Amino acid sequence: MDEKKVREAIEELKIQIQTYEDMIFCRKHFEPKNDCGSYEEKIAICKTAIEALEKQLPMMTESAIVEFAYGTFEERICPKCEEVLEFGKYCPNCGQRLTGRKIKQEFKQDLSSSKI
Repeated sequence: MDEKKVREAIEELKIQIQTYEDMIFCRKHFEPKNDCGSYEEKIAICKTAIEALEKQLPMMTESAIVEFAYGTFEERICPKCEEVLEFGKYCPNCGQRLTGRKIKQEFKQDLSSSKI
C-alpha cells in the first residue's frame, strides 16, 4: 500500500471523527433526549481503521547489541510492542510493518568474572 495514500486516509478518518464528535455535541445540546450511540459507534470504527492503517506505515526496528566475551549478538526489537523479533517485515505480535533498524541499546557482559 502506498505510504502517501495511507497517510491521507488516516487524515480523512480523523476529520470524520471530528465531524461525528461535533454532531454528538450539537445533538446533546439541541436534542438532549436523542441517543448518540450510532455516532459513537462510527467514531470507534474510524479509530479502529486508523489503528490498522498506522500499522501499514513502516517503522524502524530497534536493535539491542549484546557483547559477550566470545562475540556480539544483535536483537531486533519492534518499536511498537517491544517484542524481540526473529525476522520478517511485520511484527508477529502486533502486526506493525517494519523497516531498517537503529541502535537502541548496547549491552556488555563480562563473562571473565562470572563463576560457573
